[in-house]
Amino acid sequence: MPSLSLTLLPPEVLTETLLYLDVRSLTRCSAVCRTLDRIIRGSVAINYLIELGFEDMDDPCIAPGTTSDRLRRLRARGRAWAQLDWGPISRIPSPGECSAYEVIDGQFVKMVWGKEITVLNLPSVGTKASLEHKDDVDGMIKDFALDPSQDLIVYLEDDASPPSFAQPRKLTMHIRTLSTNQPHPKAKRPILPITIDPDDTWANMLGLVTIQLMEDTLVLFVRNPFTSSRLVVWNWKDGEELADFDAHEENNAIHFGFIDSRTFLLSCSTQPGGCISIMRLEEGKSEPRWIASLLMPETKPGVRVDACITHCSAVPRHPSRPTPAPNKRIHTFTLTYTRENDTDENHASHCLFVPNDFFLKVVAESRRGYEPRIIPWHEWGTANSRFVKMAGTYHWMRYVSGQKVVCPAPPDGDVVRIYDFNIHPTRLLPESDVLHAELGCGRVRRGKLFKRDVWTALPYYELTRKVEHEYSGYMIDEQRIIGLQTSEGPDGLELEYIDVYPIKN
Repeated sequence: MPSLSLTLLPPEVLTETLLYLDVRSLTRCSAVCRTLDRIIRGSVAINYLIELGFEDMDDPCIAPGTTSDRLRRLRARGRAWAQLDWGPISRIPSPGECSAYEVIDGQFVKMVWGKEITVLNLPSVGTKASLEHKDDVDGMIKDFALDPSQDLIVYLEDDASPPSFAQPRKLTMHIRTLSTNQPHPKAKRPILPITIDPDDTWANMLGLVTIQLMEDTLVLFVRNPFTSSRLVVWNWKDGEELADFDAHEENNAIHFGFIDSRTFLLSCSTQPGGCISIMRLEEGKSEPRWIASLLMPETKPGVRVDACITHCSAVPRHPSRPTPAPNKRIHTFTLTYTRENDTDENHASHCLFVPNDFFLKVVAESRRGYEPRIIPWHEWGTANSRFVKMAGTYHWMRYVSGQKVVCPAPPDGDVVRIYDFNIHPTRLLPESDVLHAELGCGRVRRGKLFKRDVWTALPYYELTRKVEHEYSGYMIDEQRIIGLQTSEGPDGLELEYIDVYPIKN
């Protein structure tokens, strides 16, 4: 029987078939076959799919406009980001204390004094800001997490009891709708109680307490220095507790981050140098499976890791616009090192950047039933990360969006600096006054901190541009850069206003 060529199919059938391929396969088809290349170049839908792949974006396909319109906007936004080309800047007063906040799906949500919630719909090019005040929340709220695409907000309430070595502290999760502040209709148990037992050092006091959401998974992370770190995980819809375990015992866990809705990482201060432990929830198991620990750059004797804060962009369950692909997000780890007998109060701060798909690869290569892998830095870090020394310090979260990271506000500087790890060697952007590509290995000298020089090779673009004012910090999402200005209030720093720099599209 004679062989048949794929190119003998009708063009409309070929087009529909090609839409099932990923970007790498499409570019290969275009490179090896003139017929396929002609069809790919002539199809708006395929070109949009390719552009989404190069931008590492997902599109829920519910935004208004035709595919041609979406393709035009996507390309225009990509060019605008490459030049940090923003539209008219909006200044939005936001006075007062800010005890908790979140930026997700185009909204900036802020809590004042653990009681009052305000929701700011952030402006973009062509749209204005709008502000909503929610009803005051009952109780003292320590933290909250939200997903506007699920009309979901979760409050963590503290019973505000005095410190006690005899009585436990009671915390309560309230699962509500963002729109009405009523119990969420999809939550079978809209109230989840948690008990914090006292210990000999910290009594029943709380250290760092954070809650995070991803899809149907809700996590509470409690960190008390030198004593314990506790991780509690629920399915917020059915109220089932998926895990509750001491995350401090093995590795001195400092912070928590999602890899996907069932896999997470713990940044740990295990000496020397710290590590990143990867855990995965297993069906029917009360504790997650420890998959691997990735060792970070080894420090010299007498140098310790004081902090290792991990951060990554939030993932809405049902995004209303094209958003960064969850598997392509970049994780940041802000590490603070101190030396014994060092009187310098400006502790050395460094940042480690690791792509989410690398962690997913480690998970995929793991074998159930085997001991966790301990992976030395030289086996993974050089090729799969970027390690840099930071000039400033992060005081605000939400400085990561997809693969873009906005750097801390520099001391006495009116420049915004962004690292963009979405870089394709076959499609490099031209360098300019704004954009510079870092393609080779970078070195952080060993100095007084590390046993040896630290070399890393994850490529990225560095984008810089002057801004209107000096800011206390920055945030970023897929459509805008946000400059924050704070001032000293009677109880510490208070937010005065935010300036929104909307990226053109």
